[in-house]
Amino acid sequence: MTDAPRCPRCRVAFEAFSLDAGTELDLCPRCKGAWFDRGELARVLGARRDLADPLDDVAPAPPDAPLCPRCPGVCLVTVPFARAPGAPTVARCPQCEGVFTPLASLASLRALAEQTPRARAPVALAEALVAAVLVAAPERPVDASALTLRQCALAVPVSFGVVALVHATGVGAFLLQGIRVSLHELGHASVAWACGNVSVPLPIGVTFTVPGRSLTMHAGVLALCAAGAWAGLRHRAWALTATCGAYGLAALVCTWGLRETTQDMLRTFGGCAGEMVLGALLVVLAHFDMPAALRWPRARWIALSLGACAFVGAALFWREAARDWDLIPWDAALADTGDMTKLRDDHGWTEAKITARYTALSAWCLAAVLAAQMVALAGAWRRRAVSASSP
Repeated sequence: MTDAPRCPRCRVAFEAFSLDAGTELDLCPRCKGAWFDRGELARVLGARRDLADPLDDVAPAPPDAPLCPRCPGVCLVTVPFARAPGAPTVARCPQCEGVFTPLASLASLRALAEQTPRARAPVALAEALVAAVLVAAPERPVDASALTLRQCALAVPVSFGVVALVHATGVGAFLLQGIRVSLHELGHASVAWACGNVSVPLPIGVTFTVPGRSLTMHAGVLALCAAGAWAGLRHRAWALTATCGAYGLAALVCTWGLRETTQDMLRTFGGCAGEMVLGALLVVLAHFDMPAALRWPRARWIALSLGACAFVGAALFWREAARDWDLIPWDAALADTGDMTKLRDDHGWTEAKITARYTALSAWCLAAVLAAQMVALAGAWRRRAVSASSP
C-alpha cells in the first residue's frame, strides 16, 4: 500500500475531488495548491496540452526544489505556462509531466489557453472548485498558518514592549514571576534530562531530580528528539527540526562528555537560565510554522506571550541585579538551599560572575530572537512577493 500523495510545498496529504468522469483535482487543504496529472490540466482548460506553448530548454531544478508527489526523488521544475510576457509559471515534473499550480492561478491559465486553438470545451469547474475550497478548509484562508510581513515585524517589539511596561509596575512584576517559575523549573529539568537524569519539574518552585545517569532516560530523550526532528522534516517545519536536533546533540555531549560536578553546576544554573533560553525559544518558534497537529496558528500566540513574559522579565531582573547585588535571590522558596547559594558555595561563583553570566546569556538570547525574526521577515517578504505576482 503506497502513501497518499502529498503537497510538494506543505507535505500535507492531498484531498481528491472528482470534477468529471476523467478529471480529478488533487487539492492541498493547507496552501490550496492543485496537482494535475498529465493531461488533466489540459482537460480543465479545454486546451490541446497542459502548457500553452511547448517548452524550450529548461534549466535543471535546484537541489532544494519541491519533490514530485508522484515520482519519488524527482524535483519539480518551474516553467512558464506560455511564452507571453508576464505569463504565470507552474511547477512541472520532468518525469511524469504532472503540473502543480496554486488554485487561484487557474483563471489566468484559462485566459491564456483561450488565446490558442481549443481541443475541446473546458471542464465546468466553477461550482466544483468552490465546493472543494469550502470542504477542504471552511475556516482558514490560504497560508493562514504563516505569519504575515506585518505580524513578523511587530511580534517581537510589541510583545517585548508590553512585558517591559508590565514589569515596571510592582503588580505586573509579581504576575510575571508566576509565569517565570514554570519555565524556571523546566529549565532545571531540561538540563537534567540532557544529562541523562530522571527529573520531574513542578510549577510550584521545585524540581525533583534523581542523581546518577539513567540509560533509559537518555535513550528516551534521544528517541523523542529523533521523532521531533523527523516530524519537522516531514512537514518542513525547520525550526522544530533544528530545535530537536540541537537538544539531541546537547544530550549526547552532556551525558557522556561532562563530569558530575559540571552537570550539577549546569543543572543549578539552568533554572534562571531556562527562563531566558526557553522563553526566547518560544518567541523564536512562534515566528515559524509547525506541524498541523499542534494547531499552531492559534497556539503560536500563546507561545509568544509566555515566552516574552519569561524572557523579558528575567532579562530585566538580571540587568537590575547586575547593578545591585542585593537583588540576587540567595534563598529558595521550597528548598533548603537556593540556586545562587549553591553556585557560590559549591562552585565558587562570585556575585559578579553570577550576574555577568546571566546578563551575557540574556544578550545572546536576544541576538538569537532578532536573528530568527530577520529570517521570518525574509520568508514573509518572499511569500508576499509570490502572492503579489500570482493573479
